[in-house]
Amino acid sequence: MDRSRSTTLKQPSPTGAIDRSHTLVVVDTNILAYLLIAGDHTREAQALFAQDPDWRSEAFVHVEFSNILATYQRMGDLSRAQVERLLNEAESNILATYQRMGDLSRAQVERLLNEAETRLHSLVNLPHIAALRTALQFAVSASDARFLATAENLGKKLVTEDAKLRAAAPALTQSLAASLS
Repeated sequence: MDRSRSTTLKQPSPTGAIDRSHTLVVVDTNILAYLLIAGDHTREAQALFAQDPDWRSEAFVHVEFSNILATYQRMGDLSRAQVERLLNEAESNILATYQRMGDLSRAQVERLLNEAETRLHSLVNLPHIAALRTALQFAVSASDARFLATAENLGKKLVTEDAKLRAAAPALTQSLAASLS
């Protein structure tokens, strides 16, 4: 499978039911970040990926992941060089996911953002009008709506640690812990 290609949206199910028969996980940016950057939910994200490595997301995930890296840099948690290396690495292949806590070679660090793309088996390019309609329906931001609509179109629940998003669309979302049960 060519993982660099984006997928088109499937038609939503006529009943609106969430399909749980096919193994596939729809994640938003915070779950991807937990997988790639050590944090409070990293072990859960790693367990979810080990349980089901077929992760999908909306293409906007790259923009939001870049925003997370920029925030880490502004807060002084990561240097500019570290942030740039993480971004490059998440766009390359996997080598150092579980070694991030130690010293990494430049080659290992440069794989993190490509790893993110590798972990996300396909990206959905959601039409802007679909994101807008979902944002209006659930009273959420257009960026959050992109992930909700992607999950809905794929017939899956969105895995997110965003409590406000889960409250706004409980039928379309679940926590990381709930996805593991």
